[in-house]
Formats: sequence, C-alpha cells, structure tokens
Amino acid sequence: MIVVEGPNVVGRILEAGESSARVRLVTDPAFRMKCSAEKKAGGASVTGILAGSGDGTCRLEYVLDREPVGEGWVIVSVADPERGWPAGMLIGDVAKGGSGSGVYGEIVVRPRVEPGSLRHVLVLIGK
Repeated sequence: MIVVEGPNVVGRILEAGESSARVRLVTDPAFRMKCSAEKKAGGASVTGILAGSGDGTCRLEYVLDREPVGEGWVIVSVADPERGWPAGMLIGDVAKGGSGSGVYGEIVVRPRVEPGSLRHVLVLIGK
C-alpha cells in the first residue's frame, strides 16, 4: 500500500501490524519506482527509475531520454498497475539536474515530504 501526505508520496508499507506499520520511505536505498521528471511550464518530460539515496534525497536513474533535466523540474509517479502505483502522484523536485545521455547523468531529487515532521499520513488501499 502507498503512504501519502496530501498529494505527496511518503513511501510504501513494508509490514503491517494491528496498530502500527513499517514504511519504506522514498529516500530508503532499497526504494525503487518508475517516475517521470516534468518541466513545470514547458511540458517536456523524461522517464526513469527513482531510487532512494539514504541521505534524505533520491536519484532519478536509467533515464534514456536525451532531454537535459534541470533544477525545479517536478518528479511524479508513472502508472505501474503491477505494483499499484497510479500516475501523477507528486514525489519531489529536481535539486541537481543532469542529462539522460551517456551514463545517464546524476539527477538528484529532493522529496516533497520530510518524514520526521509528519504527524498524520494516509494509506492508499488498492481496489
């Protein structure tokens, strides 16, 4: 199940108990999901795999498009029915841009949510 705070993805449920759950945060090094980096005004976008860095940020990896990604681009989920991800959920913003050419470049993503500051989250249950 997906864990969100407002329109922003926090992570995914790993284990659930009677009154608590463990959540794998988007910043966890084991976290992976298909995402798209979208330019706010221009409509350009590239697709890759979001991976947690373990330092409070994420990386957008395996970007095959040659469109250079810049700071301020928005990272959103790509529909992945097998894993239960709907399209268009907000993940974060590009903090350091890169290019999808060559060795993919380094695209650093700053998540929209700071997990330590959360008091309430919503768990999205699939159909």
